[in-house]
Amino acid sequence: MSIVKPFVVAAFLAACVYEPAVAFGQWRLVLRDGATGTLDQQTDGQPPEVACCRVVKTNGLGMMDLIWKEPSAGKADKTYLLKVPYRTEDASVANLLLLRATNQPEDLPSLKATADAFAVWTGQSLVRNAPPGQWDTRMASWRAEQEGPFTLHLVGYGNPCTIWLGTPTVENPRTVRPTFRDYADLHDESEVRAILNQRLPGSARIASHLGRPTLLINEQPVLPTVYKGVNATREYGDYAAFAAHGVHLANVAVATGDTTGHRQCNTDAVWLGKDRFALEQNDTALLRALRRNPQAQVILDIRIDPYKDRGRKRGQASFRWLSAQGR
Repeated sequence: MSIVKPFVVAAFLAACVYEPAVAFGQWRLVLRDGATGTLDQQTDGQPPEVACCRVVKTNGLGMMDLIWKEPSAGKADKTYLLKVPYRTEDASVANLLLLRATNQPEDLPSLKATADAFAVWTGQSLVRNAPPGQWDTRMASWRAEQEGPFTLHLVGYGNPCTIWLGTPTVENPRTVRPTFRDYADLHDESEVRAILNQRLPGSARIASHLGRPTLLINEQPVLPTVYKGVNATREYGDYAAFAAHGVHLANVAVATGDTTGHRQCNTDAVWLGKDRFALEQNDTALLRALRRNPQAQVILDIRIDPYKDRGRKRGQASFRWLSAQGR
């Protein structure tokens, strides 16, 4: 098991620089920030009742903004479920496909996922490859803040890939919003320990390559694609689904101080005061994640939180007090 510290903060910056648009199948393509790609009606081999066009990203720069040409009618303070069928066979974990909506067709879509924006990875970000003849559905919710039309956008980032698109639908989420299943452990503790005993010793380090930090696991460069799990409970921590799609690098969080209501850690405090530690909490948190993916390469994320008797919003005053107490 390799444990390294987080080292990359990824951010996508979208500027209003774009190439002339092209349109097919009611989708219109705008290339922004150096992206190159094509949109056409080459749908040979795809089900005619689903496919309406094909979009191809041909470089790793910028973003492709696909705009649906028919606005949908929105009522103020109403939430709508947006759905677009898609399929691809050559996407990587470096590709993102985001479904968004804007009040005006030329508005730049927000890249932020709000709390109610169907922010589950299978619905909202990574692109899943599909066997021949099978399709996936990109989903997102949109809350109309005002009366009037809104426009759907599909935003594509990342490496070159080919995606076939179908016709989007706008529905009432109260009747179609799926319920989430509880996440189940795939292994018990004894099975996890047996699997770990069979794993070869690993290593992880950050190396400089052409002036850029590169993550090496077992001395092999890997994409810094991390599943940032919150905690492995019934409601959180989908380590298994990411593992099934080849993402084994995972984040596990523990806290040093007050953990009351700390959804991301869900462990008792590790640091109990001067010279007092409950290091077994680290093992507990790691084991919960490994029960869902025993092959995980874990980043242990230690959160330094103020203690309950000092509150959570005192900033530097809390840390000065902790230092004075020898904590």
